[in-house]
Amino acid sequence: MKPFDLELAKQGKPVCTKNGIPVKILDFNFEDRNFSIVAKWNDGNDDHIEYYTKEGNYYKSGTPSTKDLCMASVKKEGWVNVYCYTEKTYDTGAVFETKEEAENEALKGKVATVKITWEE
Repeated sequence: MKPFDLELAKQGKPVCTKNGIPVKILDFNFEDRNFSIVAKWNDGNDDHIEYYTKEGNYYKSGTPSTKDLCMASVKKEGWVNVYCYTEKTYDTGAVFETKEEAENEALKGKVATVKITWEE
């Protein structure tokens, strides 16, 4: 997970707690001098409304907590063409949204079109 980024969170990028629970920001400008963010998350049993500093800290002191906010990873997937250049040398090209698009853009030497996934 990436450190909490207030500006990215305001843009609607996904936020979670340090232990990976998805968070919905309800208010970025709560009128409290210490805690300006109001957020909601569910632990699997109950909804929780919590207050955070603008840095995403659950505690004002900055003491680490599993409830601190982080930027959630975004899972992505795509298709790449795999090319063989020598017996032990393989490479890939660009990432495409669909298998068909990748296959249509394949160059000479393609040995496979494969689906890949990653997190950003």
